[in-house]
Amino acid sequence: MSASALCLTETTSGGGLLRGRTVLDAAWILNGYTLTERQTEDLMTLGCLTELFNAAYCVWDDIMDGSATRRNKPCWYRREGVGLTAINDGCLIRSAIYVVLKERFRDHPAYQDFVELFSETALRTEMGQLLDTMASTHALKVNQFTWDHYEYIVENKTSNYTYYVPMALPILYLGIASSKRLSEVYKAAMTLGLIFQARDDFLDVYGDFRITGKIGTDIQENKCNWLSVTALKYSNDEQRKLLETCYGTEKNSDIVKVKALFDQLDLAEKFRCCDQRVMGEAHDLFRVPPGSTKRCTSPRYDTTRTWSINPSFMEGSNTIRWLFDYTSLTWNESKVSAYATSDTIQKVIQLGLESSVQRIAASITKGLRDRSNETAIGSVLVNESYVYVSWSWIWPPVIVLALTVLFLILTVSASRNDGSLGLEGNLWKNSTLPVLYHGLDEMEIHDQNEDSSGDHDRNGTPEEVQYMTLSQMEKAAESATVQLELSPQTGRLMLR
Repeated sequence: MSASALCLTETTSGGGLLRGRTVLDAAWILNGYTLTERQTEDLMTLGCLTELFNAAYCVWDDIMDGSATRRNKPCWYRREGVGLTAINDGCLIRSAIYVVLKERFRDHPAYQDFVELFSETALRTEMGQLLDTMASTHALKVNQFTWDHYEYIVENKTSNYTYYVPMALPILYLGIASSKRLSEVYKAAMTLGLIFQARDDFLDVYGDFRITGKIGTDIQENKCNWLSVTALKYSNDEQRKLLETCYGTEKNSDIVKVKALFDQLDLAEKFRCCDQRVMGEAHDLFRVPPGSTKRCTSPRYDTTRTWSINPSFMEGSNTIRWLFDYTSLTWNESKVSAYATSDTIQKVIQLGLESSVQRIAASITKGLRDRSNETAIGSVLVNESYVYVSWSWIWPPVIVLALTVLFLILTVSASRNDGSLGLEGNLWKNSTLPVLYHGLDEMEIHDQNEDSSGDHDRNGTPEEVQYMTLSQMEKAAESATVQLELSPQTGRLMLR
């Protein structure tokens, strides 16, 4: 068996396959308790992809937490010859999800929705893991643990891909998705995720290794979990001080003290009461009104089929069949658990994932700067603005400007040659001012008469023509050339 095949087999086997079974269960109920052979195969494939997603993040989570065992076996990164190669193995497992989606569902109407759902879930899981890791690395101290922090981790790291994705996939596959329906499923998933994670936290300290298959390390890893947050809530000043001192250390003596404090606070009984209360609220939340849908004891799977990951997947499941009606999803707003919502989570939803990640990064940076007096030597990235000039675009305006200047010079030159700017110009006939100030020389009238009519009196003197009508004046003006000159008779400037 190749290393990749061994990695897939080892990291996906041995679990309860809750996520994969939920995909098939939900679709079977939503589709009226029946599925075609093709639908069953497609939904089994989608269920396997949810298990691959879980396997990838379990590999990375074990490395970051330094865990020793998972499902009664050593963690994958602790296997001989694996080590930190497990980081890349996790990447390959997650990449396989998108390869399978493309190969099998590229022509399905919901293909893009499948890809976006897994992509967004990956980001949300990493955001939850970020806050969880901040606690593990003591960037978030035990005295800073709050219910808001815990709910944020549960919603993003656990609830989203453990419950929401397995219930959203069949809704998208069957083509019955709507904003309202997916919103209701999301709220339901958050409540189920809280129950699931709280029980996991409790079993980490009080569980039997022979049953859980996992050695609990939450106390040593300074985990922000149900037990630590509840202990802070019910501790007095002395107990809180002990918790702040001993919680999150590797010393066996400190671990014993923390467990003794948990017993002193009777957290086991408090958890039992809380678990019963929230489970009761969950049952009220998901209860289907009588007569709205038929009841059954178990999905009638074809037991001759096998899952590509684990045949035990085909066993009967009562996981969520009471959550759905095949025509609609029921939701009771008054029954939503108070633990399923928080101001912090709502704020993240309102701001959006990208903005939230940016703010988290800024807060981490600020926290590291404020809490450390050490000088770090290295390179600092700063923003610097550059202006790129494409000089080829400068020529069009330069050419236009040059042509404008040339046109101006030619205009001036033509005007000077025409004489229109001087006393010798012939454009004075377009203005009445020279006539008013200098008058019209009589010789001009005779000359024009001589040129235009050719009439003479008996003595041979040109006969004076009277311009009596406007048409006569306009006709004479068209052929007249007028300029200012000194009159020989009067010795002053006259129009000639």
